Amino acid sequence: MPAIGSGQGRVVINEYMPWPGSSCGTTAEFVELMNFGPGPINIGCYILTDGDHTITIPEGTILQPGEFYVIGGQDTIEAPCANIDSTIHIDLNWNTCGCTSSPIPTTGDGLLTDGGSANEQVVLLDPQLRVVDAVARSLPVEPNSTLTSRSPGGSNCFDQTFNLNLLNPTYETIGQSAGRGNSFARTRDGDCGWVKDPQQSAGATNNRGGETSNVQYNFYYIKATSCDRDGKVAITVTAADYTNIFPMSFILAVDSNRNGQFDLDDQYSTGTVSTPNTLTFDSLPPGSYRITLSTAQGCNLQTFPFTIAGCSVVALPLKLRSFQAQRDQGEVRFSWTLEETQALEACRLEGSIDGIVFNWFHNLGLPDIREYTWHGQRVLSVPPEIRFVRLWTISRLEEQQWSPIILLSSPTLPNADRLFPNPTSGNFTIATNFPVSGIGEIQIRDVAGGLLRRLYHPIQNGPNRVLIDLKDLPKGVYLIQLSVPGAASTRYYRIRKN
Repeated sequence: MPAIGSGQGRVVINEYMPWPGSSCGTTAEFVELMNFGPGPINIGCYILTDGDHTITIPEGTILQPGEFYVIGGQDTIEAPCANIDSTIHIDLNWNTCGCTSSPIPTTGDGLLTDGGSANEQVVLLDPQLRVVDAVARSLPVEPNSTLTSRSPGGSNCFDQTFNLNLLNPTYETIGQSAGRGNSFARTRDGDCGWVKDPQQSAGATNNRGGETSNVQYNFYYIKATSCDRDGKVAITVTAADYTNIFPMSFILAVDSNRNGQFDLDDQYSTGTVSTPNTLTFDSLPPGSYRITLSTAQGCNLQTFPFTIAGCSVVALPLKLRSFQAQRDQGEVRFSWTLEETQALEACRLEGSIDGIVFNWFHNLGLPDIREYTWHGQRVLSVPPEIRFVRLWTISRLEEQQWSPIILLSSPTLPNADRLFPNPTSGNFTIATNFPVSGIGEIQIRDVAGGLLRRLYHPIQNGPNRVLIDLKDLPKGVYLIQLSVPGAASTRYYRIRKN
């Protein structure tokens, strides 16, 4: 089904556990939602239902791109009942939220028990009762009742009366056998294929086993610069059978307020493309974009970031005289010289994995507008996967300029290191070997390189396990630096907190 909602994001049912093992208990059932982007989306007042009960998500619940939202029957679920790596903290507990149409059983069948010949369905509806996503193990699904949803106390959500039979959801069938202790998860986040236990990873990415999708995308520029509205990009789609792929739907986002991120204030447009196998997007003015694609089944999701440059990139009043960058272990030293900076509106550093698609990772403060020349230097922690960097500027006339692209040397990373779980909901562990003993210094930084916290942990000669707590930090990406006096190198890690 096509993307439904406010147009900023694409939400799917990414994973669920319908029948926990006896050691976990009925209330360990969960359903995981994921926003695949390109922007944030308000899922407040959405309704999750199995046809017998409803759960209404509290109003004002904002789901960021790439963020998970886990709904379950208890506040926390211990590993390995929901996540093989760590305890899961539930975002919405259906037994205490006061947001269900009727009490959900805490013993026996629970909410989603799917054993024997039962084919339990899981359906997500938006506030207008449009089907956002619908999955079932097999068809035909279990019979449905007429239900009236219940909104949380003090909420502005409206109670809704409906019967799933009359809404005619198009179910994505999983095709896996039932059995106690099974969870069902998309093979990859947002994909159409499904796998069952042991793919328990609630609140964490499913992209763990190196599986590839049965639909492949290739993004390329046709015209990367624009003199007005003539930027143009294309995406080719490769699949064995296009019957279930097209018509494809898309959400196109543009960073209209030019703050380097995609938020609710930016511009989003939706549409469909019916003819295989190349999707072309033209008439694009200069700016930063993201586009999220979805097949006709509402899955095989893929997001591409890209930038359309202005036509006067090389003829600006603002002059870029030099730009240099050099990696030293996990840090990169940047230096640059700009002249005639009165016209400078914004300036940032951009990084890339492949040298083609760049994303900003650090905004630079502006110089005093009375100065003609700006010499800048900055030392930042840069994730090891970023191999290419460049400097981006924009003038008050919205004329953009990029520096030459610089290839960074690869940092030395120990082969024996492992960090898990990643993403994490709070705690995570670094498993590492060191050739010396001592007191290790741990620095936690944000993606801009700002130091948030400094910790110390005893390190022994040989294998170590270091537990780090991020519970009181907001959701986001963090850079971790671990060093020990006398060791030959510093270790660098990147982790996401959901």
